[in-house]
Amino acid sequence: MTGTESRIEVPSSDGISEQASRNTLALNPLVGITGQDLADSAGVLFKAMVNEPKVAAEQWLSFLSELGAIASGKSERAPKAGDKRFSDPTWKESGLHSGLLKAYLAWGEAVGGLVDKTSLSDIDKARAHLITEILIDAVAPTNAMLTNPAAVRKFVDTGGQSLWLGLKNYFDDLVKNRGMPSMVDATAFKVGENLATTPGAVVFRNELLELIQYAPTTARVWKRPLVVTPASDQQILRPRPLPRQKHGPLSARERNSSLLRKLAQPDRD
Repeated sequence: MTGTESRIEVPSSDGISEQASRNTLALNPLVGITGQDLADSAGVLFKAMVNEPKVAAEQWLSFLSELGAIASGKSERAPKAGDKRFSDPTWKESGLHSGLLKAYLAWGEAVGGLVDKTSLSDIDKARAHLITEILIDAVAPTNAMLTNPAAVRKFVDTGGQSLWLGLKNYFDDLVKNRGMPSMVDATAFKVGENLATTPGAVVFRNELLELIQYAPTTARVWKRPLVVTPASDQQILRPRPLPRQKHGPLSARERNSSLLRKLAQPDRD
């Protein structure tokens, strides 16, 4: 050993707790967002604009300056690589669409920059960024039919049927999914055919988690149970059965007493 040996700095328990709270309690769409979360985030953003008008004014003037550069053809703004929303060639070939796209990108950068330049705490900045990102994505020109060249082209090619199907999906989401866009086709699943079920019951519950025990399908099981903790965005994920095992999870077919640990959704309390 020498006096110059390197040492690994171990963070204090307080530092670990603070880091965990930042990573866990900041709003995350994967672990669930409520209307109150969005309202609180909007409140944080509004308070920042009121308390720091100089920052808001600087961002607004910067946006107006960029609009001037766009109008004079001096702007080199372009969407991020891989952004499929603007993959249609019209966004580059049409001067009107190109200008609209650059103005949208400049506005989005100004709004996001406003949050970054405020004196908000890191957690409040994360909340403010959530609401600004939702707003920026919502007003993208690709979300309006008249400013989306691909949508206009499809409307013409299908004789208006694409618009009818879009409206049908929209009203289905309003009625069946509380206005949120459906991520899967629920009609594609049928119990006993491509969706397995297994009898089970909640055997333990507290404010942090609930433990669900699934009944095995064999008379004898292993002494040690199988405990599964799915990711927060896959709370009902179960081991996928083999094609011949359509009526129960694979673990239950292999003489396992299965337990699923479902974590509670984190909140700021």
